[in-house]
Amino acid sequence: MQAVITAAAKMYLAKHLRVPADLFQVEIAVRDGSPNLQQVFTRSAAVAIANDTSFSVGFAPLSRLEQSVLHIAELLQSAAFRSTFLAASDDFKIMGRRIDKMMAFTIALAFVDRHVHNADAYFSIKQQVVPHVLNHIGAKNEVRINTLDKEGGYGEDGQVGRGNRVNGLITPSRVMLLEAAAGKNSVDQPQLVSVEIV
Repeated sequence: MQAVITAAAKMYLAKHLRVPADLFQVEIAVRDGSPNLQQVFTRSAAVAIANDTSFSVGFAPLSRLEQSVLHIAELLQSAAFRSTFLAASDDFKIMGRRIDKMMAFTIALAFVDRHVHNADAYFSIKQQVVPHVLNHIGAKNEVRINTLDKEGGYGEDGQVGRGNRVNGLITPSRVMLLEAAAGKNSVDQPQLVSVEIV
């Protein structure tokens, strides 16, 4: 079993990271579940027993702003973008807002230091990324990158976050909940799902 887990972990790393998977040492910690969880499977073979509950909410369709945020994310993750901008890392966060028909996007984009030789190069790369993004979402919109940067001063440190949303969006004006999709077991954690069509 350990060989299977190690191979699966290295396959995931090789597929999702732009560094050799051999750089990572995989440590496996598979243990027996707690007696309380084990008894869920032994108490009844005929009827599934739940040891926890969870619920989900969703909405459809996505707004034009939401679609644009996801489109920018796809662009930043694309092989073409990464080959054009070697300094752009995999770590980013996008905030979008819309007033009437005008959309504005703020992107927190971490940079890989070995591809940025000095401060001038950093600001030059930033200036090149903006029109590249606008070319994909429409030039009438607004794009800003790493807005805390100061000329010749200290900028953002690149620590950007991510929400636990299945659709990749954090939407404060939409129905949403604090449940995380990761770790949910459909066998012993039945879910109530609610979808809003707007």
